[in-house]
Amino acid sequence: MDESEATLDQIPLVISLLSYVWVLCVIFYLPRILAKSWFWPEVLLVGVLVCSTLWSLDKSNSLKEAIRLLALFLFAALARGVLDYEERIEAILTMCLIVSIGSILVVLVAPRYGIAVGRYEGAWQGLFSHKNAFGKFSAFSVLLAILALWRNPVNRRALVLLMTSAIGLHYSDSANALATLGLVLAISYFVRVYMRVRGVSAKIMLAVLLAAVLVLAALLAASHLEVVMSFLGRDATLTGRVSIWAQAIEAISRHPMLGYGIGAFWRSAGLVVNSGETYVIPHGHNGYLDLALDAGLAGATSFVVLLLAYFRLAYQKFPSRSEGYKHANTCAAVLLFFLLSNFAESSLVQANFYFFAVLFLRIEKRGALPARQGVA
Repeated sequence: MDESEATLDQIPLVISLLSYVWVLCVIFYLPRILAKSWFWPEVLLVGVLVCSTLWSLDKSNSLKEAIRLLALFLFAALARGVLDYEERIEAILTMCLIVSIGSILVVLVAPRYGIAVGRYEGAWQGLFSHKNAFGKFSAFSVLLAILALWRNPVNRRALVLLMTSAIGLHYSDSANALATLGLVLAISYFVRVYMRVRGVSAKIMLAVLLAAVLVLAALLAASHLEVVMSFLGRDATLTGRVSIWAQAIEAISRHPMLGYGIGAFWRSAGLVVNSGETYVIPHGHNGYLDLALDAGLAGATSFVVLLLAYFRLAYQKFPSRSEGYKHANTCAAVLLFFLLSNFAESSLVQANFYFFAVLFLRIEKRGALPARQGVA
């Protein structure tokens, strides 16, 4: 079983601490934030999770998690209110570049901390506590860099990020992150081609072709499951995740409507006994199951509503060839990476870097704001 998610998966811990100070600024700028950044599905989801503290099994821990999530949400809302979309892209690129370069420097200067030992001997983990988390971050950075270069082929910041994060992804030896990145890029490219094709019949043929390719790929994967699992660095039980998921599903069935409170279940009842040894499980290694454990059907429904609203915003921009189209492509690709990466780990609606990126890069309801002068 993998170790708990990386240090940088908790990067928003730093962001959250800083955002406590920003709360005062949020209160001061509240009218402006509501005018520019108000989006009721986001408020609904965060509100449900914050309210889950009321019925939590561990009210103290749930209150801490709720404060962190609320602070992260307010920080993202404030940033959206004062930065246009191009500035947000550059800001997230800069954050990723700093971490990517920092990780490479740790590997070179202090390999004792930057290179994994034991089971994953030789794999890079950089500033993270596990090589898979570093691989996920590097894959996400590669995605952002490619999207930025599509928007502006001479963006030097994106070029440097692409090179450094590609090196990190390679040496992290994280096949799961590489597979997620490849799938997101393939789907994003297909959507671009699909939206540029004219004529209903051509679009239908293209959609049928994609469906056929996906079905064929699924059949091949199912018939060569051991090979696929070996490539992803997993076994038939997904490194013990199957038993954890079974326990999570059973727990959800006992409290299906409201769950156990944000961050409460695994802390108060999450014990798994395996081969005579007892392991304390920090999370369910599946973001969707953990969301149901946190807030039950209420949380899951709120998340689906938010997801549909996000894709609706993106779809409204796709038919155009304006900057709004590029914004929509970026938003959809980031959201897709976020969704796919949560099938085997837990970072869905939590105070972490990836949820912050989804909130931060969400396109505007009334169209993208024009870029200010001086933005690359």
